[in-house]
Amino acid sequence: MASGRISRRFKGSDRSARLRKTTEPAGTCQPRLGLDSRAASESRPVVADLFASVGSRTIESTFASSRLHSTHVPLLASPLVPAVTVADALAAFLAAQGVRRAYGVTGGEMLPVLDALQRHRVEFILTHHEAAAAYMADTEGQLTGRPGVCLSTLGPGAANLFAGLAQATLERSPVLGITADVTPDEAAGQRHQVYNIPGAMAPAVKYTARVSPDNVGSVLPAAWSAATRGMPGAAHLAVPSSTATLPASGTPDPSRNGAAPAPPIRPELHDVEARLARANRPVAVLGLEARTPAIAENFARLVDTADIPVVTQVKARGWFPGNHSLHAGTLASYGSRGVFELIADADLVLGVGMDGVDLIWPWDGPGGYNLTAYDMPDGSLPHTPIVGDVAVMLERLAAVGRPDHRADGAAGAAKARETARQDLQAGSVGSDHPADVPSDGIAVDPLFQAIRAAAPSNTALISDVGMHKLYLAQYWDAPAPNTYFVANGLSGMGWALPSALGLKLTDPDQPALAVTGDGGALMFAGELGTLARLKPPGLVYLVLVDASLALIRLKAEQLEHDPMPNDFAPPDFVALARSFGLAAERVDSPAVAATVVRDGLTAAEPLVIEAPIDYGAYQRMT
Repeated sequence: MASGRISRRFKGSDRSARLRKTTEPAGTCQPRLGLDSRAASESRPVVADLFASVGSRTIESTFASSRLHSTHVPLLASPLVPAVTVADALAAFLAAQGVRRAYGVTGGEMLPVLDALQRHRVEFILTHHEAAAAYMADTEGQLTGRPGVCLSTLGPGAANLFAGLAQATLERSPVLGITADVTPDEAAGQRHQVYNIPGAMAPAVKYTARVSPDNVGSVLPAAWSAATRGMPGAAHLAVPSSTATLPASGTPDPSRNGAAPAPPIRPELHDVEARLARANRPVAVLGLEARTPAIAENFARLVDTADIPVVTQVKARGWFPGNHSLHAGTLASYGSRGVFELIADADLVLGVGMDGVDLIWPWDGPGGYNLTAYDMPDGSLPHTPIVGDVAVMLERLAAVGRPDHRADGAAGAAKARETARQDLQAGSVGSDHPADVPSDGIAVDPLFQAIRAAAPSNTALISDVGMHKLYLAQYWDAPAPNTYFVANGLSGMGWALPSALGLKLTDPDQPALAVTGDGGALMFAGELGTLARLKPPGLVYLVLVDASLALIRLKAEQLEHDPMPNDFAPPDFVALARSFGLAAERVDSPAVAATVVRDGLTAAEPLVIEAPIDYGAYQRMT
């Protein structure tokens, strides 16, 4: 969002004020949202040696050379070499970390940073809302393990970005948000669009700092480390536009950003080994922390060896195959009766990377253990945390084997799955329509069963927030890692389309199906413009139309409240998409939807689909 301050900022009526250096603290580590922020504080302030002499080479060519050789080549300001600006130091640091793109909305105060990113070959992806930029960065971070980067201007831009950074923190995704700002001296003399941006961001991020020429060498690696060390989440840097063009007094040292060493395994693991050897009816619960290949592989080896039925938390879906005989179901808010019964009957609950942020309902089962790499309190879980390298701990537990007295794990999992199937059959599929529940549109179960059967097995399902999320969390088959994505921490509506765009930019070859309701689609309708510009192949955006905020409407009906204004008149989404130059179709049956989705997932350009949904089917899901 541009500001009328741009002419004064860049033309400069007070040159001495523009060149004045301001010293800012190295950053503020935020113990917010239940996160362990010690990882950020471990990145001690670094004032790196300035730059070694590089003769007459330009700054751009020097940093390009350093990236090609994967080494950090410092520069020395001299009469023959232009001084490295704060913006250039920031852009070079990001490029050195492997950042290929940044997402955001342009603004006058961000122009020096955007210009530096272009010089350092970091592509800028324009979005139409700052939160959407953060959602795209969130998904890139989930896929790569490296912070996705998003940008905004100050004032309303930073305020909009807050929601996206809060989402990343609660979704446990590494993201670095960079906003414009003003210096404290400038803030004292102006009020337009000015507030304490680092202070406003603090509750939503693991680390926040205002960048200055003197601290740029320390706050950049500190922010980067904070986003990735410990439980992943968002970090934030505020860059005053007047500061961005000043010479940097120090540059960040990328070598300080190595992975944190795994914590030592606590001796309590011996207790887990003994309990596991005695257990007749153990159950393993796989949480979002397990979303790494090493943990997923060792977990599969453990449950196969020890014959343990598996329950997954929502965000861990796919990291244990949904079609495995030991998979009992998902710990979700619908269709979970069989899972709850399985857990209630267990004589040992073994959590692996469980996280309370991914629990729709409070834990209502027996306590147990939770293998985790993070020594952080989680009052929502009654489990004893066993801290250490999770992959190594799983390897040790697999050596326990399967005692002869243990119940058949596959049989227990099959019983839970059958209970979920019966509950669904009794609700939205097999029963006749009650007299007061009219049928108008497609019921979600036959719709998604047909689509799942037609879509390639490696299709990434990106579920937005809404009533459809309750169904998909339990009944959509996620056979492999990175085939199921959902906003289940902050649970922000409108997340699906930006997330799908972030996925397609990161992994262009994976087919992607983004599913949203008409309420979520309207919240970020502007991102249809981003979809039209990027035109990623193999992306289908499915909009479910029931002319209501269905989940809230259903809750109000269950509580017997007076009618509330949850209904609205949705637009013609086909016409809306076509007005952006996008291909779009309307479907009226599961069979037609399955064919259109299948074709769209292999098409050379994205496809928008509108599907009318039977709200009565949602009512029968209760």
